[in-house]
Amino acid sequence: MSEKHTILLIDDEVNVLRALQRLFEGEDCIILTAENAAEGLKILEQAPVDLIISDHRMPGMSGLEFFEKTLPQYPDVIRIILTGQAELEMAIKAINNGCVYKFILKPWNNYDLKITVKRALEQYHLLQDNKDLTKELKKRDAVLQELEKKHPGITRMPEDGIYRLS
Repeated sequence: MSEKHTILLIDDEVNVLRALQRLFEGEDCIILTAENAAEGLKILEQAPVDLIISDHRMPGMSGLEFFEKTLPQYPDVIRIILTGQAELEMAIKAINNGCVYKFILKPWNNYDLKITVKRALEQYHLLQDNKDLTKELKKRDAVLQELEKKHPGITRMPEDGIYRLS
């Protein structure tokens, strides 16, 4: 990971949180942890987060419920679910709702999880770059529309594709 990212880890098992923290030590990222979804919500309100890795089965609110709840307010955050069981129905629901990037089964493979996080953050950057380019395109389009109002025809391409100076 080349830029500093903030990763939020949510799991009701403290040993799992510690293992995940150790996994990302030495990476250029900020690690935040929460032992339940309610703590995760508080952290999201206080700090910008790029990626969340959450356990699915937790007391109070599941990882999927947490992701569904936070999607409207934090749509750009990349979300990964850790689960002890492959639950096809849950996976389909999460994918259809567009709130989960990837499912990882426990116990996870450290190398695979690191690669998944790296790719997820690359996707995060692509989405951010796309948003920035879209904003820039809208600004330039507004300038062109103003020019067209002042000088009708200025933005139209000649039929032969050749612009001539008078």
